[in-house]
Amino acid sequence: MVDKTTSGVPSKQDNFVLKKNISNKFNAMINDTLLEQKRILLIRKSELETWGIEQQKEFKNIFGISDEKARAWILTGVNDMLKLNEKLRSENFRPVNENVHASVNKTQIDNFIIDIGKKFKGDKMTGKDSRVSTFCHEMSHYGFILNSEDMTPNNQDPEKTSPAQFQKNANELVSTGSQKVMQNAYNIERYFEIK
Repeated sequence: MVDKTTSGVPSKQDNFVLKKNISNKFNAMINDTLLEQKRILLIRKSELETWGIEQQKEFKNIFGISDEKARAWILTGVNDMLKLNEKLRSENFRPVNENVHASVNKTQIDNFIIDIGKKFKGDKMTGKDSRVSTFCHEMSHYGFILNSEDMTPNNQDPEKTSPAQFQKNANELVSTGSQKVMQNAYNIERYFEIK
């Protein structure tokens, strides 16, 4: 009988070992964010179902409206995000060498692949400009959730739009009471910027 066992000692030059270590850290980061996203989604679900004066006031500050139609729309989106959150695994996220937080991979939209950019790693877990709010922003783009868009002022090219311009447009949608606010991913993201 021939022994087919091989042996080897990994070294710092062994690219496979280095990739595995990065992959494990990346997977842990994604899994931790999914867990925290679920917690935030459950808080918002409870608030939308309670729908007291304080919940309505905060909702109106973020969206500019707080009618029943808007509440039901976002509650449906939250419930659908919770379902997707349960299904997603770290394999649904892939690191990309882009200077962004994250983006829905348009070529893999049916497979729920979200590209994670270089900025994401430096983001805090919750609150404004956080990993959780970014996940909610990206998930809101899916048609079966909220079919949101990254709306730009005067329909300018999103690739040429700065973060400040996206935020300015989100503010204008609120101040004008536009119904488009319910489709703007930046306003939806704000709703999940809680601790």
